[in-house]
Amino acid sequence: MTIRLSPPRAMFLLLLSLSLFGCNHTDCNAVRNTTINSTKWDALLKLCSECLTAEEMKTLQAQKQLYERANLQWLLGEQTVQEALNAATVSSNNDVSEILKNMPSQGQMSSEGASSQGAFGPWVIPESVLFLYADLHDDQGSIVHVPSATAFILCVPHRKDGTQMQNSFVRFLVTARHVLDPEWAHCQGKNPTSITIRMNKRAGGVGYETVLLEVNHKRRFLTPSDDTSDVAVLFLDRTLIPNLDTYKFFDIPFRLMPTQAETEAFHKSQKIMTAGLQPQFPGERENLPIFRDGLLSNTPTEAVNVSCGGSKTTPLHTWFLTAMIPKGVSGAPVFSIVNRGPGAPLPVLVGIQSIAWPDQGVAGMTPSPVLADFVHDLLDKAHFDVDFYRGPEKRSCGGQ
Repeated sequence: MTIRLSPPRAMFLLLLSLSLFGCNHTDCNAVRNTTINSTKWDALLKLCSECLTAEEMKTLQAQKQLYERANLQWLLGEQTVQEALNAATVSSNNDVSEILKNMPSQGQMSSEGASSQGAFGPWVIPESVLFLYADLHDDQGSIVHVPSATAFILCVPHRKDGTQMQNSFVRFLVTARHVLDPEWAHCQGKNPTSITIRMNKRAGGVGYETVLLEVNHKRRFLTPSDDTSDVAVLFLDRTLIPNLDTYKFFDIPFRLMPTQAETEAFHKSQKIMTAGLQPQFPGERENLPIFRDGLLSNTPTEAVNVSCGGSKTTPLHTWFLTAMIPKGVSGAPVFSIVNRGPGAPLPVLVGIQSIAWPDQGVAGMTPSPVLADFVHDLLDKAHFDVDFYRGPEKRSCGGQ
């Protein structure tokens, strides 16, 4: 029988054997490129001690402790030693905002690292957002796809006899309402009849899926009854995108919605992070979301009159952010960090990016409780027996 080792594991065993037998010519570049989960931690530290500085050794061990506190061990293990060092920003208050930025993309993870074991988390933010393209006509009448906004996928698992059904869930494509319904927000231009979604393919590259927004004179997208909420959803299934299985993405599970207590505990200067489309450079071979971070500035309960570029304004239920948000990020998920249990800071979905005043460093988002209540009402009226649990427990929810 022939035993075949993966390249990272084979490289590590070679390096370790050279070290154990006294060879002094350890390839430190190879050590830094060793995948952390390729061997036992103590053996890895022994090898690293020959190549890393004392400060780097301290940082590497601190990274491991921080990831364990945040329940991210599975994700740390897919990084190389150097990637873990690059992502290291360990502070006294367990701030993981920088770690969110530097998580490896899905292409750097094993196929079973996320969805199949229910270990999903939007720490991998680049894989949780999709790009939306407006369908315009050029002078020759041909359709031109123009990058315009961002979206994400929310997933709600089913129940069966009080327990979660494996691989059974309801998906929604979520974005800002003004993206699909600009006339409602008094934006310039008429409502589009279709929109194109750009996603990363599992086999590599990107694919474009055009979705009709109206069928038989009926809107395909849904909006809350409260006309001040800048959020819209589409049921996402194979009726909407027949070849959905050919794309890779991460769902955002409903459990990452904040609880009422967590929402009430949000405060001014609470750190937030989002990622979305940069229209000037969406990426050629894959979607390349651009990260933006900032602070929660204010959470007014009254509607705010907002202009979409025209003379009329629209009253919106919005929370203000201190953040530099450019055009194209509308509809992106906005995350923050909360403590769900001792020593376990975890991300929660706090809102959907809605409006921005980039020249003033101010933006606004639709608070996620609006989306949570809307989805709850939709599924309740449709008599779906789904799981609206919100908390740290890992429950699989169909990420691709």
